[in-house]
Amino acid sequence: MVEIDVLRKLDRPELLDFFIPSIKWSDQDAYNDQHVLEALAEDGIRLRGKIFDSGKAGEPHIVFFPGEFDTPETIMDLASGFGRLGLTLIAMDYRGTGNSEGSVSISSLLEDGSRFLKRVIEWKSANERPGPVVPMGRSLGTAVALHAACNFQDNLLALIMESAFDRTSDFLNALGFEDLAGEIEAGIDPFSNREKMGRFKPPVMFLHSHIDKFVNLNQVEWMVAASRSKATQFQIIPSDGREGLCRTGGTIYFSNIKDYLFLRMGRRPKYIPLRKRKKGGPKPIFPE
Repeated sequence: MVEIDVLRKLDRPELLDFFIPSIKWSDQDAYNDQHVLEALAEDGIRLRGKIFDSGKAGEPHIVFFPGEFDTPETIMDLASGFGRLGLTLIAMDYRGTGNSEGSVSISSLLEDGSRFLKRVIEWKSANERPGPVVPMGRSLGTAVALHAACNFQDNLLALIMESAFDRTSDFLNALGFEDLAGEIEAGIDPFSNREKMGRFKPPVMFLHSHIDKFVNLNQVEWMVAASRSKATQFQIIPSDGREGLCRTGGTIYFSNIKDYLFLRMGRRPKYIPLRKRKKGGPKPIFPE
């Protein structure tokens, strides 16, 4: 209850407009019985997510919590990239966005995310899909993914944190919300990301731009240091900012995530002898 009360400080019009992505699926992407997953929030609001079923049942299921800059196009790009590798993407629509009911709210994000992740775990079991579950968040979505993941650690293979942030006050200050950042800095951190990371046992993959204008690499390193898993990995991706990691990384972005997850599943990347590689082709992730 204390956490929710603190989070209510963030339910301000200017923050809601900035942080909650305005996801509106077009008619051709409309939901149907095969592509919708529904979870009930604590207050009875129907939360929904889009299932992109191009992946294989035995491969990882990525449960995606969007960032403030995500759009249907960026989510479709993720689904397409993962789908080509056999991975399934399930993207949550926060309340008040996409096909979820209710009004947009930051204070409800964490518990809504936990409810949705629980529903994914139940759906996967009921549909005999043995592939592991991997929560993934972008920017603000990393706080949602981390909170939900902490509640279901025994059911997860790993966690992916793209463009994560450490202290909420530092993040808000960098985004230009200095007054609110000052209020928060003197009290309890609404998201408490570093403290939660210290309680999370499975491995974590951090992805971050080398020129992120809002969260520098040193701040992310605090989160990496708090992780309890020796298999946690921090990848710095050359890009034009936090919004462009997937676009700039292209196939390497997706293959690196796949290789990291497959390694957690006990699979090593396929080794291609040097003499058989095409000139100018990608180098193996692991040294020869």
